Amino acid sequence: MIEKKNLLTGLALLGIVLLIIFFTAYFSFTSGAATNPEGETLGEKFYFSGPDPYYHGRIIQEIAETGRHPYWLRTEEGRDPLLSYPLRMINPRPPLFDWSIAGFSKLLLPIAGNEIDAIGYAMQFTPCIWGALLVIPVYLISVELFRDRRIGLLAALLVALIPIHLVSGHGSAYALTDHDSFVLFLSALAFCFFLKALKSLKSKEWVKNWKSGKSIVDGIKECFGANSVSFIYASLAGLAIGAIGLAWKGFQLSLVILAVYLFAQMVIDKCRRKDSTSTFFAGIILFIPALLVPLPYYLIQNTMGEILLCASMLLVLTVVALFLIPTKRVPAILVLPILAGVAAIALACLWVIKTFFSGVPALSPLVGIADTLFGGLPYVQKTKVYLTIQEASPPELSRMVMGFGPILFWLPFVGIGLLLVRLVKKWKPEILFVLSWVGIDLFLSTTSARFLNNIIPMFAILAAWVLFTIVKKVNFKGMVKTVKSKGGFKGLKKGVKVRHLLVIALLVGVFFPNIYMAIDAAVPPEIEGKFGSEGAYRAGFYDEQYWTDALSWLAKQDKDIPNPEDRPGFIAWWDYGFYEILIGEHPTVADNFQSGIEAAANFHISTDEVQATAVLVTRILEGHLRYEGLSEEVANILQNYLGQSKADALIDVLQNPTHAKSFDKPIGEEYDKNLSEEYRVRAENAKYHDAIDLLSSIGDEPLTQLYWGLQKATGYSIRYYGVNVKDFLSFFDIFTFLADKSIYSLTLVEDDYVHITRVINEWNQEAIRFYYGMKFEEEKEMYEKARGEPLNETEAEELMKNIMWTPIKAHKPNFYNSILYRTYLGEPQYIWRDPPHSSALIGLIAPQIPTYGLKHWVMAYPTSIDPYSKKGELTPVVIAKYYEGAFINGTVKLDKNPFGGAEAWVIDGNGIPHDHATVDSRGRFSLIAPPGNVSVIIIKEGQEIARKTFDKSGELAPISEAEARRLTSDFDRSIGFNIAKSQLDLIVPSEAGVEDTAPPL
Repeated sequence: MIEKKNLLTGLALLGIVLLIIFFTAYFSFTSGAATNPEGETLGEKFYFSGPDPYYHGRIIQEIAETGRHPYWLRTEEGRDPLLSYPLRMINPRPPLFDWSIAGFSKLLLPIAGNEIDAIGYAMQFTPCIWGALLVIPVYLISVELFRDRRIGLLAALLVALIPIHLVSGHGSAYALTDHDSFVLFLSALAFCFFLKALKSLKSKEWVKNWKSGKSIVDGIKECFGANSVSFIYASLAGLAIGAIGLAWKGFQLSLVILAVYLFAQMVIDKCRRKDSTSTFFAGIILFIPALLVPLPYYLIQNTMGEILLCASMLLVLTVVALFLIPTKRVPAILVLPILAGVAAIALACLWVIKTFFSGVPALSPLVGIADTLFGGLPYVQKTKVYLTIQEASPPELSRMVMGFGPILFWLPFVGIGLLLVRLVKKWKPEILFVLSWVGIDLFLSTTSARFLNNIIPMFAILAAWVLFTIVKKVNFKGMVKTVKSKGGFKGLKKGVKVRHLLVIALLVGVFFPNIYMAIDAAVPPEIEGKFGSEGAYRAGFYDEQYWTDALSWLAKQDKDIPNPEDRPGFIAWWDYGFYEILIGEHPTVADNFQSGIEAAANFHISTDEVQATAVLVTRILEGHLRYEGLSEEVANILQNYLGQSKADALIDVLQNPTHAKSFDKPIGEEYDKNLSEEYRVRAENAKYHDAIDLLSSIGDEPLTQLYWGLQKATGYSIRYYGVNVKDFLSFFDIFTFLADKSIYSLTLVEDDYVHITRVINEWNQEAIRFYYGMKFEEEKEMYEKARGEPLNETEAEELMKNIMWTPIKAHKPNFYNSILYRTYLGEPQYIWRDPPHSSALIGLIAPQIPTYGLKHWVMAYPTSIDPYSKKGELTPVVIAKYYEGAFINGTVKLDKNPFGGAEAWVIDGNGIPHDHATVDSRGRFSLIAPPGNVSVIIIKEGQEIARKTFDKSGELAPISEAEARRLTSDFDRSIGFNIAKSQLDLIVPSEAGVEDTAPPL
């Protein structure tokens, strides 16, 4: 028979679990905001929150179809051919999370009716379920710590009201199909088990004589016999962490927390002359299953770095235990310095190995450990890529506070203070463990926003404890009793004190804002928009909607090639790779595993089509060299177009990037010599820099032919390019930074793409703009004008010393000529003169003409969904397609005589101008044409005087896809114009000195 108290507790916990599921799933599910009824595939029909779930979707589909875990072996066949094209890479994510969803989808199959719906809904609901189940270990930890189930229930309720737990990012929001809520549940469960192990741990001096083998064996046996229950809990904690290791490679974090606690506990026990044998064995028993459970996966995958790091922690703890436990009677003041010296020597040895012996295969495990300790902690010791990732950046205090609640956030710090007081008084191991847990999580959360969710369990528990303690101290029961006994106003006056009102105000301050923010986090913007309001948590699917729109078009291309891995590759920024793989069904050059970044960055910032093609050639050669070596056919192609010397130099740079001339070169040396010394060109970018220089030196048409030959010889092809509005408005400086072409995004130092202007705000006058490098006389004159009176020499000198400059960014021609700008916006740069325009007005100032003036790239698909309408009439995504181009060879005659000096343009079927040429003195021109009903127009003094469209038959038949890709033996067309002199008489003369050669739009 279940006790009434237990039944009520269980029902309360069930209610809180359902409340979290309601908050995270109900509104998004019932509103249909996360589904696309017109979609057919998993990627098209279901919207997920952020890009990460899309690769989970690819893996889960493969599991459901084949019953095997795909793309996890470091073999050519074991790599995912759609990732890091054409290099391929393994799926680095461990399997447990994806398999749990695949299993869940099988349970949903009878309800959903088909496999796609079953997988889609399983993926969307899974994070909500794990986020809701978190309240169970939170409740158990609270009860274990404070021996009061009311605190446990309050902590569970607070979890349901913490906004950051309910939203996208790393919370448990609907459709946020990533491992975060799953891992958070398992880590809280593991710590719950370990807390129970500590609470039931019996400790005494088990080994009387450490010099006697029999005494040691007998003491250890006695320790295990007395602590069997505790060690079972420790092993359960280890199993939970082992499960994390099969879902997330960051499982070491949990073991780091435990290792820090165990080390601190043994040191404190040494100082207090207490025996740490029980604590040490509890840690050992936890570590063993935590390492053994995921070991087969990492061993077979040959990614033992994570396991070796954890094993090294276990080894260090063992060494510490051997130092501290047998020397219990030796004063700590003697033992601890020796231990510190040994640790310093060990760290020095690791540093030496990392610095001087990193290439020795036998030392590779130690090199891996040293790399982690000296600069390799993800999110904490930030790589150049992590510096550009928002979630890897330290969160602002306001974000932290409002993520938990304006009052709730501060209560755990009061709890930490109270626990420290308790620790000093009683030195209980469970308190030290909790402080270690919350301390490390707090440190990580301040270094990277990605770790904010990790502190949810302990923050909820400590806040609940503080609230409950305050309410209990105030004695509301006594107040109610007094009010009832006295009655009326007199009872209120007698019973209600100021402290009661203050506590009520505190409770209102905790719960009211959090309830409001929890509802805000729960309601998607599609519903909020109906009420004309915008909440703080915009967990919508805008990005997913427009990428689905664009990539659904891409998925319909190249259907004659049945295997997606054999289709032409897609190049875009790495943020969008997972979208493309699941929805677009083509290989992607760059992806969210941060592969292909150098290729994508250098491609985006290419200052002309020749450089862009050089990047594609370099990427294809990388894949060819990795899997086929340098074939004779490819070597001949390179020699034919580059010559022997340049071909050899190119291959050497690709195989040995440190041989590149640009390797280790200071970045932006010509703009700031001192700062540039701190930032140097890395090997992977040096490879692209030198390759671009070598390849672009031969010019457009030879390089086009070289690229065509490589595609045929290798079977690799990159033909699609995707640009997002955010790439244009916000990310360009990141591209130049990660391509090692600029340090502007970190230092505001000028580069080849950005020009710095300066703004002075003095004497409350209107801001005066100065270009950097203006002569002092000009600055002085403008300043005097603003001030209204002249400056003497002393004042002028003081002005130059004390003037406050505010940098204003303006763009240089390289920005306007970049492949990104020309593909996405396409406008000629003369529209963009300084002062720089606000990005909010970009689409209103000039029309968007994607791929304007590009020979080889044609706008293939612009998205029609525009959630960014407030930023101007800019389409969210443009997909362009590469064509080598058909040749159109033309003649222009004026009354049957050669007519030179005019401009010939080819315009595609969308009315977008591409290649152009000046008609020579013999009346001839040659153009590169894309496929379709293209037109050739002749322009004189900015006015069209002749046009012919390829929409008929014969020589004027539409340009076929095969012709534009030069897949036929004949891809040349001829066209002739015969202009009557009377047509020229109609031309309105242009302004003196101005020759407008651009086609009318």
